[in-house]
Amino acid sequence: VSLGASTLTLSNGAGASSAAVISGTGGVTLTTGTQTLSGVSTYTGDTVVNGGNLIVDGSNQSAALFVNSGGLLTLN
Repeated sequence: VSLGASTLTLSNGAGASSAAVISGTGGVTLTTGTQTLSGVSTYTGDTVVNGGNLIVDGSNQSAALFVNSGGLLTLN
């Protein structure tokens, strides 16, 4: 998935999983649900968890990780 400078917003990921490589200068935001990212992602924007559970079971080179109230980040 090539983000360019955009942000990929994920929501309602009821146990969803993706092994896709996410690249670009944009970031990833999870709003609700559970999402697993298992690919080797090279995006350099921020990773933000506003709600739900983001499971990183791969590699992530994001600039910063933010876990806000109601969010959970699981690193495997």
